[in-house]
Amino acid sequence: MCYEWGQEGAYHQKKATHQLDLSVIRQVIEDCSPARPTYDFFGGEPLLYKGIEEVISLIKHHGSELIIPTNGTLLEKMAEMLVETGPDKIWVSLDGPEEITDGAEGTGRLQERYRWNQADPGTAEPCGKGISQDWGDLHRHAA
Repeated sequence: MCYEWGQEGAYHQKKATHQLDLSVIRQVIEDCSPARPTYDFFGGEPLLYKGIEEVISLIKHHGSELIIPTNGTLLEKMAEMLVETGPDKIWVSLDGPEEITDGAEGTGRLQERYRWNQADPGTAEPCGKGISQDWGDLHRHAA
């Protein structure tokens, strides 16, 4: 069962979620920079955040480690930015056949995710299409 969006997940009953203002994120990164923490994004699709490039760049500028989970739908579109900013790890969550994905996340979740992706024509492909297996492949794709 998906611990975030599945039928028992933390966000399942939420009508709407809110994003942190970029100025707040900047301040947190600046304030925490002496400790060089590891940042591990979660709670949605981080690559949809409008200021994601600046956030990644600022974290890496201060020498911290960054881990980004993603459903993979924006990797092709953002490959060059990801190579240039250099997050340490990208975790890609792949969907399986509808009956398996829905069994893990709840009935209708796979089709719902496809509908969300339709909101941005650049992300309408099924999850996982063309995903690189390692950074070398991502570098070649961005070139």
